[in-house]
Amino acid sequence: MTAQHSLHFDTLAAGISAQLQAAMLQIPDEADALLEMARNGISPGAARGITASEYEALYAIARKFCAEGDFDSALPIALQLTLHNAMDARFSFIAGTCLQRKKLTVPAAGMFALALAVGGRNAAAMFRYGECLQAESERELAMEAFEAAIELADGSDDLHQLRRLAAAKLGRLREKAPA
Repeated sequence: MTAQHSLHFDTLAAGISAQLQAAMLQIPDEADALLEMARNGISPGAARGITASEYEALYAIARKFCAEGDFDSALPIALQLTLHNAMDARFSFIAGTCLQRKKLTVPAAGMFALALAVGGRNAAAMFRYGECLQAESERELAMEAFEAAIELADGSDDLHQLRRLAAAKLGRLREKAPA
């Protein structure tokens, strides 16, 4: 990516992010209308005319921030993406990732649960959900989540490392079983 292209991309994402932030402030005033739209399968983003390319630009910026370890900058973008299009599991997953990295494991668990609810069989989301449960001392539930992550990862060469990590965490939890 050239410096000029990167600058254009960052400027576009910043503009879209500002629009979404302004739209978020209007949500309390629009709650009834948004609820009715949701009942009809229309997301807030669709109602506001947010395009697929705008979502992708913001998602790319959030991923860039995450890759740089800048979860404080990525989080508001990820939450806005989730709010405006909750049916895209990538958005709730990246929001959960940001929250988890900031040690906010309860809301992170909620985001990973949303990613699982809308995205289906996702070993990474299940693994992260298990980590959040473990951090909250929910041992039994964490064990179930790690078992499910292992099952979801079985048969996928791409998920070999995740399967190993889940098995290791599950083994440690089993070793610490209450007497």
